[in-house]
Amino acid sequence: MIFEGTNANEHNPLTDKEREMLISSIEEQMKHMMVTLNIDIRDDPNSKDTPHRFAKMLINETMAGRYGPAPVITTFPNSKEYDQTIMSGPIRIESMCSHHWQPFIGEAYIAYIPDETVIGLSKLSRIAIFYAKRPQIQEELTQQIANHIEEVLGSSYGVAVMIRSQHQCMTCRGVHDINAKMTTSALRGAFKDDPATRAEFYEMVNND
Repeated sequence: MIFEGTNANEHNPLTDKEREMLISSIEEQMKHMMVTLNIDIRDDPNSKDTPHRFAKMLINETMAGRYGPAPVITTFPNSKEYDQTIMSGPIRIESMCSHHWQPFIGEAYIAYIPDETVIGLSKLSRIAIFYAKRPQIQEELTQQIANHIEEVLGSSYGVAVMIRSQHQCMTCRGVHDINAKMTTSALRGAFKDDPATRAEFYEMVNND
């Protein structure tokens, strides 16, 4: 083990050497699992490199937000004292349910009302993608994005995050419901306490 076990959706950045060690370890474990499933990993051209591909995919793509560096977030002074809602979306998110390790894919909407600071527009997408790339449940993902934006802003009049996605643990197994989507939200400040501000956020989302 390179590090002690932590919650699936926590951030555990790795050095390049640790990353290569982890990929190698996962590759060996994947070989064992495929052999246990009676899959030919020696002569089948479609399967023989799968363990290595799978290991690289997990560390460098699917779980990149768990093992990679956090994004650098650029902020600017709110010099014109803008005090209305700023919203970005839909932001495409691709994540993995920590229950069955099946993907869930959808869209995130992020809004805030600034106080002294505004966030570079693309950085809202980077925050969402960073937290999405790890195993987790959607409820926690929604909260983590809102928490990070609150932390970056320092002070604000409100933060709102809404995620709507489709989970393959429902569409490809279990109930096999191909139409169901899950919607979660995290509302802070005025978006939680003021009905008019909350309604404005949902109207902006629905009219997108």
